Amino acid sequence: MKGTIGIPISALYLFSPDMPPTFPPPRTGTPTGSPPPAPTQAAAQLSQATPHHDRISSRTREDYEEKPLVAHQYRWLEEDLAFTALISIEEFLQLVFAPTNRFNDSKKGELSRLVRGFSQENKKYKDARQKYLEECAKQKGIVDSETGRKLQSQDIYETQLYDPFAELCNIVIQEMGFLTDDDDIAEDNRVLFYRQDPYVIGGLTLTQRKSDLGVLGQNGRRLLDEFKGDTDRLAKNMMWHVLAHWIEMKRLNGNTLLSNSKQVAFSATPKDETVPQQSQAGTSASADSNGKSTMVSTASSGRKRPRELEGTGKATGRKKAKTQRPAATVVNSETPSGAKLDAVARKRKQTNDAHDLQLQNAGYALEMLSSGCLRSHVIGMAVDTKSVQFSYYDHSGILLSAPFSIEDNEQLFLSILYHFRGLNAKQRGFVPRPQLHSPPQLEEPCKRPDGTSFIPIYHDAVIQLGEYHELRLGEHLYTARSIIGRGTLVMAARGDHSSTFEYVVKISFPVKNRTSESRLLWKAVKVAKSKTEWQWVEKLLPKMRYWDDTDLSEANGFPHQRIKAFWDARLGEQEDLSSFYEERILRVICEEMLHPLTSLREVSEYAQVFCDILQGHRWLYDRAQILHRDISMQNIMVRRVPNEGKVYGVLNDLDLSSEYLTQKGPSCSDRTGTRPYMARVLLSKSLKGPHLYRYDLESAFYVMLCYFCRYNLQGELCTKEYDKWYTGNATDVLDSKTSLFSPAVTVGYGQAFKFNPPVTPDFLPFVPILVELYERFLVADATRIMTGLRGELFEEQTANNTITYGNFLTALQKFGDGKVVQVYYPDSDTVPLGTLEVIPDPSDDFESMMGRWLDDVDYSQTSPGIEEESKTEDNDEQEGA
Repeated sequence: MKGTIGIPISALYLFSPDMPPTFPPPRTGTPTGSPPPAPTQAAAQLSQATPHHDRISSRTREDYEEKPLVAHQYRWLEEDLAFTALISIEEFLQLVFAPTNRFNDSKKGELSRLVRGFSQENKKYKDARQKYLEECAKQKGIVDSETGRKLQSQDIYETQLYDPFAELCNIVIQEMGFLTDDDDIAEDNRVLFYRQDPYVIGGLTLTQRKSDLGVLGQNGRRLLDEFKGDTDRLAKNMMWHVLAHWIEMKRLNGNTLLSNSKQVAFSATPKDETVPQQSQAGTSASADSNGKSTMVSTASSGRKRPRELEGTGKATGRKKAKTQRPAATVVNSETPSGAKLDAVARKRKQTNDAHDLQLQNAGYALEMLSSGCLRSHVIGMAVDTKSVQFSYYDHSGILLSAPFSIEDNEQLFLSILYHFRGLNAKQRGFVPRPQLHSPPQLEEPCKRPDGTSFIPIYHDAVIQLGEYHELRLGEHLYTARSIIGRGTLVMAARGDHSSTFEYVVKISFPVKNRTSESRLLWKAVKVAKSKTEWQWVEKLLPKMRYWDDTDLSEANGFPHQRIKAFWDARLGEQEDLSSFYEERILRVICEEMLHPLTSLREVSEYAQVFCDILQGHRWLYDRAQILHRDISMQNIMVRRVPNEGKVYGVLNDLDLSSEYLTQKGPSCSDRTGTRPYMARVLLSKSLKGPHLYRYDLESAFYVMLCYFCRYNLQGELCTKEYDKWYTGNATDVLDSKTSLFSPAVTVGYGQAFKFNPPVTPDFLPFVPILVELYERFLVADATRIMTGLRGELFEEQTANNTITYGNFLTALQKFGDGKVVQVYYPDSDTVPLGTLEVIPDPSDDFESMMGRWLDDVDYSQTSPGIEEESKTEDNDEQEGA
């Protein structure tokens, strides 16, 4: 990537103190693009847990601010857990750790001899292993060798395993040698296992989470030295953006680790249909009675619902899910073992324990991926007594290794720790940046002018955009909070000699094969500049100053390509699953600073801003042939122009937009949007065609309805109206919106009904507008029913001319008796839906601008296609005259 960030913090210093300015080339003498593991050894098992995760847009901040407790977020994590792949430990190692990229296969024998010799000769290791296994073996009724009395249930806790396991791992990391020609890691640069419990991990978090153990990456021991070897003080001050890995421990004899083939919900047939029941390491690999790999469920409910995929236009054909069991019963760290349960209750408890553990680990992954530190993926570990299971999370999917026993598979355990020790920063998921210049320390919160605090992860860091332009970063403005999705991070930025933050830098991990937001913005601005009468459009669009993309490729040291190839090899013959795992890229975009919708203080300004959004949205559709597809409160921004004394509504975030050419068919038919504002049909299973223009109009209505009913003129959230839209899952939101447009159900058949939106007192002038638009949707619903009864065709684009741009524009123009709102794009200027024409693509020079700082002059260079088209139109007009 041409742009680079210099980060004056310890988080990345701990993992790559000598990272070069660009991604390093592959090591000399090692394969640069090793193929994915052949799908012939163990089963690739997909575990679908719960309803679809929208994958489409980050959750609204209200979701997490209103529901900050761990138990509240389990319902959302259920959606992130959907489609978790359970694979063999060998496949997990090859995909995530990629040992063959560190040394050739000929080194396997040497590693086996090294591990065998270490296990037999190193006394520290043998004593630590014996100590841990003896602790694991303690059960009720056994005489304790130290006290001489029989152990009771209350004497046996999982916390007793924490320190012995951390000590065991640290001895292996420190004492085991290295292979010939392998990179020897200096003793003080090796990873460090330590006990995190009972302290909550801090940082950019809205929940109170603590893992049992933590793992610091390379140079973690240097950080421990800063705390003078006090691991307790280290744990008390730990933050998520500093932590490299987590370990969650249980003491339930391996029953919490997902591995049992009896959890199979339905079968899936990969290309290689023959799968052995036993992996090479001796761990179970679930298969059905025919030897085929299977789909296992980590949820308590075995039924599934469709799962929409970002950028694929496909939905899996599953049955509708039952309501999930509230996952609030977490296996407590102090749960005694040996409880007497009957067989049915024991089986149910084991299933629930396994599911709750998956939710716990997903919660830790959520915190790491949304901690503010650039993470392409994270790796965790679950340990249940003597069994170990590794987990991998990135922005497209989750991998679980089959669990294995550290007692029965001692050599495997030591080999894994050898490779685990050798992972570099990128293999641990840290996206590297150069110019790291601060000493290792944990940051203290900074204070804003209003007295509130924030975590200064990138505060005062320097980002270089292009060859000469540098900006200094400020605080985080937005951090995405979901595992699956773009993982968007937005930060304020300013010129090095400026005291005003006039830019925002957005870093995200969008789907690689989707048309980029930067390309769409470039195209829109170039089209707007092609005609004088469209110059108003530029004020309604974000002003982009820089963009750049970086591949998370295997050549660059990341595992995503291997995982994608493996997933496709396993599921390539299944149309509904083959494209589930989506390859992503790292994207950096810098734009001029805009203001949120909540910054407005005049009611009339709201009317103009929503009118601007409506006009800009339709112009993009007509003239640039771009459909936004994610109208939300967060994506409606405000531009203030002081010398004009005006405000303009800006439609931000084109990440989920698509180029929409009707003569070629839709470019994407997947369901996109932000859940509280999504059209009803997008929340249901009834969508069969593309995302229509009127779906965005319905989203705009929900934004106005929610904002005017939940906020006051000071931009404060002051009511709980439509709260379920923000806290419920897709089914909850759909049911609530369906009831909203079902007056007969609401007040009873035969009774009079008049929609009375519960707007806050500040926004009473918008009541007539909301009522008029609401009635439009009622008419559209009734028209659909009546045309169906009469056997007539229902026109979907405009719902039989009831949900149209003209109708929405007319309603908004009624604000202030039509004297307030300014219209730039009247309905008479629009292009009729369904008659769009192909325009020359003005973004041909897009690639050449990538990685450069853009001034206004760069946008002024009109592409030949547009210029030629404009001249042709002018000549035609002259000839007609």
